[in-house]
Amino acid sequence: MAITKVSPTGISSSGSIVIDSVVVQSQVKVGSATTVHTGGFLVGRSNLHSTGLEVGNVHASGILTATSFVKSGGTSSQFLKADGTTDSTTYLTAATIGGETDNVPGQIVSRNGYGGFSAGIVTATGVHINNALETVATATTYQNGSFNNVVVECDLTQGSIFTHSIGTNGTVGVVSFKDFPAIKNSVVSYTIIFTQQSTTPAGTGNTTGSTGIGTNLFLKPSGVTGFSTSAKVGSGTTVTLSSTTNDVDFVSFAIHYNGSGSGTQTNYKVYVSGNGEFRWGRVTI
Repeated sequence: MAITKVSPTGISSSGSIVIDSVVVQSQVKVGSATTVHTGGFLVGRSNLHSTGLEVGNVHASGILTATSFVKSGGTSSQFLKADGTTDSTTYLTAATIGGETDNVPGQIVSRNGYGGFSAGIVTATGVHINNALETVATATTYQNGSFNNVVVECDLTQGSIFTHSIGTNGTVGVVSFKDFPAIKNSVVSYTIIFTQQSTTPAGTGNTTGSTGIGTNLFLKPSGVTGFSTSAKVGSGTTVTLSSTTNDVDFVSFAIHYNGSGSGTQTNYKVYVSGNGEFRWGRVTI
């Protein structure tokens, strides 16, 4: 094969050169930067050879598209950051709360049918709640031989408002509160909605000072065996229920824990107040 327009000083720039093939025995140098040799193609400090293009730095003003990018020295547990460094930290991208999973950035909205979520303890610098609902649960009752009447047990994992029917479930001897958090100086509140007896003897449950609500309490914070105590009441009296058949009384409790040790009874103070004698009014419309 003949090659024309080639002289010892270079290649003529006029016209064109067509070459079917070139076999390089050692190297061909073009200018001062580009070299074609048996090991590949060198542009400055870059090499183009059988395994790919090896480049020191690439500056692109457009978009670089590739099937994959491999970071030299990187591992499968790392990802490449925008500044070129690698990171193996696990970042939260989604959360499962109450059986629902949602993306984390911005907000967590689960799909439990009400647009809400269930969780244990949520700590935040600020909380904005629209259309808040409090769960109403039926208090658990069981017989207590020491008081010859029932224990009304309120479990905070089930709700913060409870109902108890005197006629159906018996006169209250002890009110028990369980599974409430005691992790710092804080207050947790419960409300019990009592409905007075409607059968014989009618309207006689917890209507006297000695049987008043809050006289005998049992506290069982999360992770603690529990202990007996009494509640402080306004004017040093007690909270009694209405003596009228079928009346409804709301009795609220505030449990103050001072943060000095969840297993010590003296680190808790309970306050109780009542608002009752609710019944249908006599005014008709």
